Formats: sequence, structure tokens, C-alpha cells
Amino acid sequence: MAVLDRAELEASPLADLHAIAREMGIDGYRLLPREELITAILAGGAVTARDLRERAAAVRDDDLEPLATTKPRRRASRSRTQERRREQKSQEQPSREGGLKGGEVVEGKLTVRQKGGGELQVERDGRTYKVLIAPSQIKRFELKDGDLVAGPIRRRKGAGFALVRVERINGTAAEEAVAPPPRKAKGPSFPERLLALPGGDPLLAEAEALAPLGFGSRALVVGPTRSGKSDLLQRIAKALAAAKEPKPIVVLAGVRPEELAGWQKLGVELAAQLTLAATEKERLAALQSALSTAEGRQRKGEHVAVLIDTLDGLAPEQCRQILAKARNEPGKSSLTVIATAAAPFGGETTVIALQGDLDRPQLDPRQSGTLKVELLVGEQRAGEIARERQRRLRRRGSLLSRLFGR
Repeated sequence: MAVLDRAELEASPLADLHAIAREMGIDGYRLLPREELITAILAGGAVTARDLRERAAAVRDDDLEPLATTKPRRRASRSRTQERRREQKSQEQPSREGGLKGGEVVEGKLTVRQKGGGELQVERDGRTYKVLIAPSQIKRFELKDGDLVAGPIRRRKGAGFALVRVERINGTAAEEAVAPPPRKAKGPSFPERLLALPGGDPLLAEAEALAPLGFGSRALVVGPTRSGKSDLLQRIAKALAAAKEPKPIVVLAGVRPEELAGWQKLGVELAAQLTLAATEKERLAALQSALSTAEGRQRKGEHVAVLIDTLDGLAPEQCRQILAKARNEPGKSSLTVIATAAAPFGGETTVIALQGDLDRPQLDPRQSGTLKVELLVGEQRAGEIARERQRRLRRRGSLLSRLFGR
């Protein structure tokens, strides 16, 4: 056989190298990378794939001596079988980081991150370890800062640990902590408990005189543009913040950018701050998220009020679905929804209508009112509200007659 030259072999196609190796009787030549195959051919078939595997298994990688002057090239990629075996082995032998190990159950205090997700502060052996928790778990179990959360952990691909699932919250089984209380066969009823608005605001006093609100009201503040709808809703939010209950949640879903600062000064919970530049999809997503949070609190027995500014720009059926979330469960809990809009959509229990083209917000006695108001204030007070409405309508009619000679 002619003397083979390395440069000549390196320039040859792989098929030719396989043919030469087959003629030389090199065992397992198809398993060899190109450089190792050339080395085996130059060695006259003395080095085979089996030799290479046995030699690699016998010594450490950094102790291997090169078979020729050229350094062998590593395999481009590992097989999926090798990766699966390695993952299985790592699962069978849990990884440790300090005092933690994969698979064990830990408990720690939760710190919620602003951008979603959070981490548990786990105390172990005088040290504090951080265990990540997914945003989906925080949302599902309605977790908040300071909650004691327990569950098994797993090793992350990079470093550290992550919570596999939530098993206990503040010492209670996770499913029990978020399970809704058992409901009676009786469904929601009309509001029966008056929602007082403290603070001595004259405009709120006027609203209470004509269209009082109740725990579980489905209320709309309506009126033309610049009639003061947002201003009245801010006053309601300020009054609710001063009261013990219900707890207000404000959703700004299409306000003027200049109005954001006024809302932020109130110190109430702002679930969303979307201006009129927001898309319909963004507004609906913010509303659904806030209402979902409110419903979760209501199921736990709390009294919650969701204030929305505004529903204008959404489809009527979407607005009715949002308003339908309001409910009163006597003696248990309630969810009150108060929103602003240009006009009623139908299905409201309370409408506070504002007149337009006035220097200050003023109620329209003809359009403002509350269904079943006697359940809130009693029969005697309901009669007084009806007489007050008639008195204001007569005074309004008399004023129009004097102005326009009608």
C-alpha cells in the first residue's frame, strides 16, 4: 500500500476515508470523528474505536495523551439518551446548596416582586436561603407579602432552588386557604345595608339624599362630558378610604392623563392606571384582573368595593358583565361595583345622574335613584327620599318657568 499523507487524508471526502478504513480492517471506524479516523488510518489500523473508548474510560480526560500530533476534536453534540441518563441521575441524587436539598419541604416568608413572582426567605442553620416562587402560584393562591408558605423545592438549571408547589399557607392547607366558603341555596339579594360616606362632603350628602348606596350595589355615575363624573367618583373613593369597610379597589381604565395625579394622592389601592390611550383589550384585561381579585376577597368573607373610571368605549354587553359582578350576601360578604359612564346600560341598582353645563357637579333628581331603597333605609326614610325628589323637581320646573317663560 502506498504511504499515506495526513494532508492528503484531510483533503479526502469522508466516504473515501471510510473505504480506506474498511480495507484496513479498522474496527468501529464509522463511530470515529474525522480527526481520530485519520489518526487510526495513519497508525495502520492499530488504533480502533474500541481502543479509544477503553482508554477514555480508564483515565481522566485531562490525563489523556494525544494519539498523534493533532489534537482530537470533541463530539459536536451529546445524544439525547446521554442527557436523559444524566438528568435521571441528578434526580436520584438530590443536589444541595448549603442547608437545602432538592425534593425536601421548606417553609419561608414570602416577598412579592413588583414585576411578578416572588421569593421565600428560608431560615436554615443560621443562614437565609432564597427560594423562587412563580407568579402563577402567587396569583392562584392570592399570596401577599409576609405569608408563610411551605412546599417542596427543586433544583433550578442555573443555580438555587424553586418552589414546586404550594402545600401550606400560614399553617393552613393551601386548598383550604383559598377554598370559597360553602354557599347556601339562596342567591344574592338586593343591598340591605346602607353604605355610609363619611367626611361631610356636600355633593356626597346630596347623593345620599336621592340615590343612597348599599353594600353590594351595582351603581353607575352617569352624565355628559365635563359634568363631574370622575370628580364625584374620587370623592366616593376618599370617603370609602376613611371608612372601615368596604375596602376600595380603584381601576382607572381610560381616564385623562392629567387625572392620574389626583387619584394617586388619595392613598387608595390602584389596581390599574390606564389612560384614554389604552386599547380596549388592555382595559378589559385590567378590569377582569381587578374584579377577580375582588371576588377572591369577597369569597373569603370581606366587603369589597371596586370603583371604575370609566366604562365608556366598551361594548354594552361587556359593561353589563362587569356590573354583574356586584353581589350582596347578607350577613356574610359583599362586592360593590361603582363605575362612571355616559349613560346607564341597564341592570343597575343605583344610578347617580349628573347634570351638564353647570359650574359645579349637581345631581339630576329625575334620573337619580335606587331600586328597593326601602331595604336600605326603611319605609319612612324611603318616603322622605321620594318627597325630596318631588320637591327638587318642582323647584327645577319653577326655575325653568322663570328663565324661559314656560
